[in-house]
Parts: sequence; C-alpha cells; structure tokens
Amino acid sequence: MLALHLVFGFNNLVLLKNQQISANGSLFTQYINLDKGIAGLLMVASFCQPMSMPNTVVLKDKKTWLIALFTISITLILAIITGVTRFQPQWTNYTVTFLVVNLFFTCIAEEAFFRGGIQQGISKLLPKYPIAAVAVSAITFGLSHIGGGVKIVFLATVAGLGYSLIYQHTKRINASIATHFAFNAVHFLLFVYPSIA
Repeated sequence: MLALHLVFGFNNLVLLKNQQISANGSLFTQYINLDKGIAGLLMVASFCQPMSMPNTVVLKDKKTWLIALFTISITLILAIITGVTRFQPQWTNYTVTFLVVNLFFTCIAEEAFFRGGIQQGISKLLPKYPIAAVAVSAITFGLSHIGGGVKIVFLATVAGLGYSLIYQHTKRINASIATHFAFNAVHFLLFVYPSIA
C-alpha cells in the first residue's frame, strides 16, 4: 500500500513535472516518494537477510559481473532495436538529483519488493524450484511497468530477469540493487530518457 501510494498522509514532493530531459525524449515526472522509500527500507530490514555470499566475494565474483553487464547490455540493445531509446549522451543540471532519488526511492524499494519479497518468498515455499522464483519475480517486475506500454513491460521483464538471476546467485539484495541502479544510471546518462517521444 505504501509503494502504491494508498496510505493516507503522504504528500510526496514533486521534483520534476512533465519535463523533457533528453532532446526528442518523452516527458518525465519524478517525485520523492517517501511512502515507497519507507516501504522499501521496511522490506529490506524485515525480509532481506544477509545470506551466503559476503560483499567482498560478490565484488570479486566474475559470474555476478557477467550477469550484470549482460543484463544492462542486452536490455539497452533491445530498447534500441524496439525504438524505445537511442544512444544520446547527456549531462544536465538535474543528473545528480535524479541519480540520488532513483537509488533511494526507486531501486532499493523495487528490489526489496520483487527480489527480497517475492523471489525470496517463493524460494522458501518452493526450494526445489529456484527457476520459478526467478521467473515470477522477473515477470511481476515487468508487469509493474504496464503504464509504459507493452515494449516497456517486455524490457523491464528482461532487466528483471537479470536482477533476479543476480539475486539468486549471490543471495545479496545489495547486488541486485547495484545492478538495477547501474542500468538506470547508464540509461539516463547515455541514452534518450525515459524514451523517444
């Protein structure tokens, strides 16, 4: 309910409303969603227990890096092929603000819910079928982007699959958060954001 802005009493601050970030880009609105951020932090604290792979191992683990790089690359390639974005590097006065807000009020909250909540929950219910947890987590993440249309749902599902595989491999929520944030940062800095108008 917090993430869907259904709890009374939150007046989320509007940072940008219907602004064009990129030349030829669609209009973009960004809020500081305190309710969604609180939901994410509560889920991280409640459900995302540190598991098998220590942070130092994650940083040195080649498989983690390969999954992360492949996820970012293939999602952006597919976004170009489907006409959603194109290569267009940019730096605006809003870049730092976007990155900070995106990390704390989008990536952490979404990864806590889809990986720490859904994926970890299904993994515990069906320990013999880890692929089911990965698939459901990725698909529900994709469907949560339905407001952007079919292409965005497809691309978010592909990205979600990568985030889910990283979480499955490392059992560390910070690894999937870092990958999610890296994708969003690369998209914002190097491509038309959020999409071609």
